[in-house]
Amino acid sequence: MLLTLRGPRTDQPVRGHRVRVAACLGLVAVLAGPTAYGVATLEPPHTGPTPAAGPHPTGVFGRPPASVSGSAPVSVTAPAPPPPVVVRALTRGAGRYTWAAATVGSVDAAGLQLAGGVPVMPVGGYYGTDPSPTLARFKADVAAHRIHFFTDGRRPASSRTSSADLIRAWVHATFPARAIGGRTFYDLTGG
Repeated sequence: MLLTLRGPRTDQPVRGHRVRVAACLGLVAVLAGPTAYGVATLEPPHTGPTPAAGPHPTGVFGRPPASVSGSAPVSVTAPAPPPPVVVRALTRGAGRYTWAAATVGSVDAAGLQLAGGVPVMPVGGYYGTDPSPTLARFKADVAAHRIHFFTDGRRPASSRTSSADLIRAWVHATFPARAIGGRTFYDLTGG
């Protein structure tokens, strides 16, 4: 189907190529953003528990992202990989436990799990604010020797007391602390 337009003052047809050019320019404009986003995703290497799509989180042209209402920008980058001494501690005897370790928040849990290749329990879910597991359930898992270590992760992003806060307080009061690779670990097996 050929579309022919006529101008208001002349009988000469508006060239069909002008319509095609306009349609092509519109298509380019619509696809430019998603294409740039995809190219930005392909450029950097993706590692860790939270690979991100799109431009680098440092912002546009190397400037840090703007904060919202004066607060610090939220980072979606993964924590630094744990040192080899932490990985060795997590993997030593890990087959005897359901969980090699437990930590607050899933970002820290994922980093430890990916580095050691052993299961790590994310206490409180992603941010450490979910009511899972409960303190009673965590105590039962510890009593059944299902969890080897506990290590502090992210502080829950809430002013309310969460299950993670209760678990952290109980672990701190019940088990001796031990520094491994710059992190504090609690051996929940009493060993």
